Amino acid sequence: MSFTDTKRKKPRFYVNLDALYFYDNGWDSCFIYDINLEGAGLTSNQNFQNNELIKLKLVYKTDEIIINSSIVYSKNFKTGLVFPNITDDAVLFIKKLINYKTERFKI
Repeated sequence: MSFTDTKRKKPRFYVNLDALYFYDNGWDSCFIYDINLEGAGLTSNQNFQNNELIKLKLVYKTDEIIINSSIVYSKNFKTGLVFPNITDDAVLFIKKLINYKTERFKI
């Protein structure tokens, strides 16, 4: 898959969201700066290799969900993720998060 194939085709919603990712047998904190139903942009203390798989844990109020993610970009501790096999539950969860975290956009 080329870089142009992995560009998000749907709008990004800018959020300020603390999250966790599972990589190399442990959970670490990260910061989600944009998200949509296809993927997310995050910053962390880790650089990744393209096509590596991580789990992303998102929290909304008292609920949480873990989404399998694939790395499509990683440079200077900024990482682009896609959600290759997103479930219906994860789609609803992300929509709730976007609606809660953004005032200007609702999906």
